[in-house]
Amino acid sequence: MCDEETRRLVGKFLDIPVLKENQEKYRDEREKVNMCTAIRDMVKSGEKRGEERSARLALLLAERNRIGDLKKASEDKEYRDKLFQEFGI
Repeated sequence: MCDEETRRLVGKFLDIPVLKENQEKYRDEREKVNMCTAIRDMVKSGEKRGEERSARLALLLAERNRIGDLKKASEDKEYRDKLFQEFGI
């Protein structure tokens, strides 16, 4: 567990919006911030954003009948990143 000053410094150092915006959500029964819970929530949130981003790319490629690009994007990270840029995702 972290004291308030440690939480503030870690939050500032890592610039974690979830800690800034939801401080009360991550407080335990002793009013200490539970960093493990906050980090776990951030990971879940990041995974969800990544899934949504990939699903959006897949939909756009399918709508344009770019099935070859869809297959290549699923196998090649650099190509997938290029397509994310192309579609502004």
